[in-house]
Amino acid sequence: MAEHGLSTGTQGVGREADEIVARLDRLPFTSLHRRACGVIALGSFFDSFDALLLASAIAVVISVLHISFLNIGLLISAANFGMMIGAPFGGWLAEKFGRRPVLMSSIAGFGLLSVASAFAWDFSSLLTIRFVEGLALGAEIPVAAALFNEFIPGRRRARAFLYGFGTLFAAGFLFAPLAGLGSIALFGPALGWRVLFACGGLAVIVAVAMYFMLPESPRWLASKGRMKEAKATVEKFEMLALADGKELPPPVARLHVEERPTRAAELFSPTYRSRTILIWILFFVTYFVAYGIAAWLPTLYVRVGGLPTDQALSLTVLYGLTQVVVVFFWGTVADRLGRRRVYIIALALLAFTMMAGFIVVAWLNFTAWPVLAVVAFVAGIGNGATSSLSFLYASELFPTRMRAWAAATCTSANRIGTVLAPGAIGALLAADLGLGSVFLMVSCVAFAGLICVVALAPETGTGTLEEASAEASA
Repeated sequence: MAEHGLSTGTQGVGREADEIVARLDRLPFTSLHRRACGVIALGSFFDSFDALLLASAIAVVISVLHISFLNIGLLISAANFGMMIGAPFGGWLAEKFGRRPVLMSSIAGFGLLSVASAFAWDFSSLLTIRFVEGLALGAEIPVAAALFNEFIPGRRRARAFLYGFGTLFAAGFLFAPLAGLGSIALFGPALGWRVLFACGGLAVIVAVAMYFMLPESPRWLASKGRMKEAKATVEKFEMLALADGKELPPPVARLHVEERPTRAAELFSPTYRSRTILIWILFFVTYFVAYGIAAWLPTLYVRVGGLPTDQALSLTVLYGLTQVVVVFFWGTVADRLGRRRVYIIALALLAFTMMAGFIVVAWLNFTAWPVLAVVAFVAGIGNGATSSLSFLYASELFPTRMRAWAAATCTSANRIGTVLAPGAIGALLAADLGLGSVFLMVSCVAFAGLICVVALAPETGTGTLEEASAEASA
């Protein structure tokens, strides 16, 4: 399905660019796919790993640096506020200068700043460093997701994205508390949390590896009229496929791609307005829940559930492990059920589980840590689906010329959620409203997301990225 409004002068460029897309989408997976997608996914691992380092160490940090309940929320929100600002700037740079340089720079940046966090001496210094680190963290995920999706074929896009990108992103949530548990056990509380933050500096190695292993997106190159570079990259994929003895079916080119500059206001044009509103709401809901739970879970186990710190971190590690398994599950069914159905099922599970938790805590007065654990783990199944699908869905809703920019603005929307959620939970607990109030708040947010999906969400699970974005605009 062609994009509307192609002039005669741009049709030649469009046909040539769409031939690039067709050649990419008929490719089997090659070693270059595995290297490129693998290193992108590894960067996403360190993004979630670094984002959750503070939550994994917060039970120790609050005692070492003498931080209050209210300031815990501010500290957790600092990086998220930085991400909210850094994401659109990174997305704009990625549309203008390319995915690859922005991705490498952002990963190297948050890796170095994670090391700097290890040398924080008080609340104010840690707050400042985490905010600046958030600027780099915010730019990484939308650009990485756009680039990953622009490499993989359309016929199994959800499975490839969730198995690769989504799994390693979820694994970061698993390994952050695991690394926190190990660091504190080996080096003691006073030094262990600093060692944990230093581990985040390993992301710099990934940025260096990208320089040698990661090509630029041929889709982006073609959308900018840089056909010679785009063809050279596609030829590398094709040569590796032929060298492996794999057949290359003839490419079927359709007129989809138009060389046109990215315009920020286009997100609110009649074609894209409803999609923009939909995906912003979905990102806000998803990450309000995900980061609110993930950031506070260790502390809630200790302060509300009465568990020792090491046992709280162990449960958090187990929660992270279930998130990895959940991503594999949803990756298996997302191409079969479609994006819309998965969102509906997942948000309904999340909303009703949190409402059940509210009833058990507020009405039946069961406040022991097992209640918190059961609610968190069951709700995590639903939230694991929405968080895994978010960037895939955003990539499918918008064309190449604005894909990274649109995903970046979505990141800003979700960072509003991640900024508000930890502080809101902290405020509820500080006001002695109890755990039940937290469950009720999260349930209401999830129900709002469910209503939005039912009312607005299109299905985008078939065809190439270009076909998916064109169908969504029909």
